[in-house]
Amino acid sequence: IATSASIEEMSLPDSLRAIDTYSFYDCASLKSVTFTGNSQLQEIGPSAFEDCRSMVNFTFPGNATVKVLPENVFKNCQSLESFTLPIYIAEIGDEAFKACRSLINIQFASVSRILCIMKIKAL
Repeated sequence: IATSASIEEMSLPDSLRAIDTYSFYDCASLKSVTFTGNSQLQEIGPSAFEDCRSMVNFTFPGNATVKVLPENVFKNCQSLESFTLPIYIAEIGDEAFKACRSLINIQFASVSRILCIMKIKAL
């Protein structure tokens, strides 16, 4: 899927367990990623959504068991405004949100399990 300029919205199936490194890299028109049904998402690779400059919305499924947002995962998502971390996130990697110039809100789950935040660098 990497560098596909025409994809604007992506609805990922509940059977998806992992999003690999660079899976959506440079999908410049991608605005929204959602998950259907009872998502089984457990892992997201580094730079999976890097350079998705039009992404405004990324909604984790409520039952996602992702524990780490790896380095550069949303780097240069310049239109990303708000992001809600799922309950199981324990670590945010280096520069996970670097150059997310529109990001004004990162919301933690009320019973967050966050243990480590590396260099966020929004600008």
